[in-house]
Amino acid sequence: MAFEWRKYKPLLKYHRIFVLSIVFTYILYKYANLGENDKYDNGQIKHDGRRENGFNEGRWIWFYQNGKRQMEGFFKKGKRYGKWLMYNNDGILINERNYDNDKLNGEFTDWNDNGTLKSEGQFHEDALHGFIKNYNSEGKLIKQENFENGIKKEK
Repeated sequence: MAFEWRKYKPLLKYHRIFVLSIVFTYILYKYANLGENDKYDNGQIKHDGRRENGFNEGRWIWFYQNGKRQMEGFFKKGKRYGKWLMYNNDGILINERNYDNDKLNGEFTDWNDNGTLKSEGQFHEDALHGFIKNYNSEGKLIKQENFENGIKKEK
């Protein structure tokens, strides 16, 4: 029996949301270590935050080399909590995520580089959950799908 890719094609677009979350996490942990490399070669600060007992604690902000914000959020004992925001190179907000004990939980929103709404929905324990809405580049709703614990529900 051959594997049928077409059956899973609708899930591939949500793979992008998952991949963005992975990239978000990679950037977070790549720049989370304080030390000698906390400034770019041009002197611009890479990140601002504090560490307690070896853990990131409280509000942290990361910056692009041009000085604009890249990402910001809160830590409790090294784990992400609350609202996390990510910006593009021009300082425009491109996504918002909510974390609880280092897991994606609650509402998420993505925007295009021009500021229009791109997608919105919810995560539960790191999995898409509930209705996920996708919008075109003008911000008009083009698709809505329902997920339960990361699995797309059939209509």
